[in-house]
Order: sequence, then structure tokens, then C-alpha cells
Amino acid sequence: MKIEITDIIMIRWAALLFLIFVPNLSEGATPLEVAQKVVPKIFEAFGNFTYLNFGSWSYEGGHILRGLWQLESLFASDLQLEARLHEHLNHFQNDEGQLGYMILHNVSLDFNGTSNLFPWLTSIGDVIGLFPIAYADRLLLAQDESSYSTQNDMFLIQEVVDKYIYGYPYHLEDGTISRPISWFDEGFLELHGKALWVDDMSMGTSLATSLSLLTGNVSYVLTSVQQLLQFHDYLFDVEENLYFHGYNDYSDHLSCCKWARGNGWAFLSKMETLQAMEDLGLIDNPWYPLLLNAFQVHAQGLLSRVNPLNGLWPNVLTNYDTFTETSASAMFLSGMVTGLERGWLDHSSEFGEQIELAWSSLADHRIADDGSVLEIIGGTGIKNNEDGYAPSNTNYNRAAPGVGGFLRAISAMERYYRFKKNRRLVVTGS
Repeated sequence: MKIEITDIIMIRWAALLFLIFVPNLSEGATPLEVAQKVVPKIFEAFGNFTYLNFGSWSYEGGHILRGLWQLESLFASDLQLEARLHEHLNHFQNDEGQLGYMILHNVSLDFNGTSNLFPWLTSIGDVIGLFPIAYADRLLLAQDESSYSTQNDMFLIQEVVDKYIYGYPYHLEDGTISRPISWFDEGFLELHGKALWVDDMSMGTSLATSLSLLTGNVSYVLTSVQQLLQFHDYLFDVEENLYFHGYNDYSDHLSCCKWARGNGWAFLSKMETLQAMEDLGLIDNPWYPLLLNAFQVHAQGLLSRVNPLNGLWPNVLTNYDTFTETSASAMFLSGMVTGLERGWLDHSSEFGEQIELAWSSLADHRIADDGSVLEIIGGTGIKNNEDGYAPSNTNYNRAAPGVGGFLRAISAMERYYRFKKNRRLVVTGS
């Protein structure tokens, strides 16, 4: 279903009218209440093979742990997660069969020293390159320094950035991270290694950005910025202010669709990198306003695509007939909260109303009685058409690719309520 600009305007007005005429709309359960409900279910999934990749060394596991660390930083006395997080992360360093142990002991992860397939398994971050953000977050957020080795954590992060992010074998001529996998209409196997995935805006940058924050070496975050701006040039639709899921540089073909969680990865990666640039004193760098503008126009594009009936976003962002997907909606919520906190988005705009409407839907309608998070699409490759993005199921045991995004939204909402309260105190002079 193609949406015209008049449709977008009508939908945005409908959303505003909905908010105006439903003044007693619930803010949803509190972030702490939601965390207390969903976190035990996540730990139950760790080590349980029924739940794919929840507790594994993978991008899914790394993003879940990032979400847990953020919750621990806000709710330490209530959730008491730190000891369990240390135990889980130390397991990867101490068990001889785990990747962390192999990296620490200089065991080769490739295949006979010759393969361009292993250890990357077709993607820069899916298996190797994103997970160590959990160690970066531990170094930044943990309180009990006696429960882990700072030296080991730093070594793992540095090695993965140097060998498996910067050593990744597939790039376009300008250095943009690419893959040897595209989509079926393009032949699927891209033997030239020229396929771009919007997912890699996060997979290829998040760990290096974290390394800059840990070391103060700005070269890592600047490399991330360069990647993000190049991805933006290739994949961003300036008419709709959204990202295509993929692009085949060899054939010069864009993929069909603006997949929601792919846009979520793009939104969060720009958010994280802007935060790092500010924290490292790089706001005078000429790339900063370019990345900030990319974040802002993307935020406006997302705001125009929200489903006014529930405040969430459709799985294919340009088609409201596709189901409203939980993890992408959570990612967009998190980015918008940070945008308000940092002053990147206008406080007087619709973003605050949209954040609260989305949270109400997520907190009240997307959590099962047993703590499972509902309506998360599983791992999703680039598809030929919109029908390809319809999930075969949304079972929680296959939801790990999006669970971390939901966890981060919980912590974002806690920050939002604190920010909103403090801002009101400042305004009133109380």
C-alpha cells in the first residue's frame, strides 16, 4: 500500500486528535514494574536451547545484555542484576569452548586461516562483532570491580574491534561495510560482496564507538561516524525520511522496503554515536551537524509513520496493514527519549506525546502474564517484497533479535519520567 503525503498529514492529525480527546490516557505500567515482570523470563531463557540466542555470544545476546546493564544502572537496588550479569559474562571468558576464551587465548576463529566466510558468518556483527558491547557496558556501569577482570574485558573489546570489525573482509570501494548476501531477487549470494544492509549501521559501529568512550581515542568513533554517513547516503530515502533495508551496489538496486527494525538499528546507532561525539567533545567536528541532521530528519520520518490507533509502528513502515512490531517501536521510543534529553528534538513538538502513547501500548499490551514480550519479529533478511516481511510466527522463543530493544525502552522511559519531572521543576522554579 503506497502512502501519499496527504495520507501522512491526515494520520498525524488523527494521532493528535486522539491524544487531545483522550486526556486520561494511561501512562502504562511504571518502567520498574515492567522490568520486574520481563527480566526473570529473560534469565530463564539463558542457557535454555528452546530460546534461540537469548544467552549466546551473538548480536542478539549482546543487545539483551546492553539492555540489562542499562536497567541495572537505574534500578540496582530493586532488580539486583549485577552478580548474575558478571556470572554470565565471565562464563564466556572461562569456558574453553566459548569465543571469549578463544579470543583471550589467541585461538584462531577462522577456517584454516583462509576463509572469508568464517568467523564472520556473512556479517560483520552477527556472531562476533556486536556482543562485546556487554563488556564495554560492564566497564562503564558495573559497581563491583572485584567480580571481573578489567584487563580481560578491555583486551576482548580491543581485539574484536581490531581483528573482526576493522579486519572484516567486505567493503565497497569507498570503505562502506558490505556483505556477500543480498536478497533472492538479486541472486541472494552476492559474490562480489557488494550488498549493504541497514542493520550494519549498528553491527559495524556500536563496539568501536564504545571503545572510544572507554579509551578517549576519538579515532574509533570518527570511523563509526564516517560509516553511518556513508550508509545514510546509500540507503536513506529523502522523500520519506526512512531507510531502505538493503542495496546491491553491484547491480545498483535498492531493496523493496523500509523494514521497521532495520530503521531501529539505524536510529539507535546514530543516537549512540551522537552521544559519544558530545561526551568526547567532538561537537565542533564537521561531521557532527551532518549526523545530527540525519538523526533529526529520520525522527521526523518516523513520527509521520506511527499508527495512531495504538502509537506503535508497522513492521513495514510505509504500510499500515502490516502488524505493529514491538521491538522497532521500542527502539524508536528510546531514540526519541534521548533526542529530547540531549536537545536534539524540540521539547514543544509532538515527540513527548508520541513517547507516552507508545509506552502505554508497549507496557499495557505487549507483555504476557508470564513476562514474555509479544509481537516481536524474529531475525529477518532482506526480502523481495512486502509479503516477505510477514512473520511465520512471533513466538517469544525466537524473539531474541528484538528483546534488547524492548529492555532499552524500559530504561529510556525511566529516564524520560525523571527528565520530565526535573524539567518541570526547573520551569516552575520549584
